[in-house]
Amino acid sequence: MKAANLNPDDPLVRTAVFGEQVQEFLRGDIGSYLIERIERKVQEIEHQLHTCDFATVQDFKLHQARLAMYEGLQAWLGDAVAEGIRATQTLDGEEDIDG
Repeated sequence: MKAANLNPDDPLVRTAVFGEQVQEFLRGDIGSYLIERIERKVQEIEHQLHTCDFATVQDFKLHQARLAMYEGLQAWLGDAVAEGIRATQTLDGEEDIDG
């Protein structure tokens, strides 16, 4: 991506830059910590759901909701990175492998 030829107001450029910022964040200490904690929580909740050790159906549904929240956060971060990569490929004139 040649920065000299890019318009910073172009939505594609903004998406590419944001995706790179998310990647940099995730590679850093705070991002690594958050990803590790999220992954541990997902594993913990999945284990609890598989053992079905709940007093009520409401407890089970609460754990399902917590799992969906953590998995959603993972998906948001992954989507931001993937969209940034696609935008960078488009700006570089590379063909998008998904489309």
